[in-house]
Amino acid sequence: MKRILLLFFVNVLLQVYSLAQVELKTNVLGALLDRPYFAVEYSFTDDFSIELGAGAIFGKTINGRPRSGNNMLLAGKYYFNTRWGMDRYFIGFYVRPQMLIIKNYEEDNFDNANRQSGLATGFIFGRKWAGERVSFEVNMGLGKLFGDKVYLYPNPTNILIANICLLYTSP
Repeated sequence: MKRILLLFFVNVLLQVYSLAQVELKTNVLGALLDRPYFAVEYSFTDDFSIELGAGAIFGKTINGRPRSGNNMLLAGKYYFNTRWGMDRYFIGFYVRPQMLIIKNYEEDNFDNANRQSGLATGFIFGRKWAGERVSFEVNMGLGKLFGDKVYLYPNPTNILIANICLLYTSP
């Protein structure tokens, strides 16, 4: 019974101090470049928010091989107070797990498809221009991809075929 009361008390305190502003986001430019992205940003206070997003990658590689993949994003943002009201700058930290499958050509006689996966972490910074119902955000990040591994695809044994260094830009 004590745990239930403690949980109820903590829940009430968190709701009192939360701003409860939720934003739904999409990356319009990414959707035009075969990399759609959708996110939800929840503001805990006037200065701190967390963004949770999911993205997809599809289309063809530079040499014409079909590709598909997905990524997630968890970012914590700290907004600076400015003199211009709702227009604000922010900095933060992000974590982005990702997976990309590059398939073989249909006319190939051997299987050269591969799966690349990794976890990117780093810093994010940008600016948000906000109105009453619509906001516009521009951001940029700097980070490192950890665990960048390439596996044969499809491969039920998940045998690692190479360690590579991927340069991946986030949507």
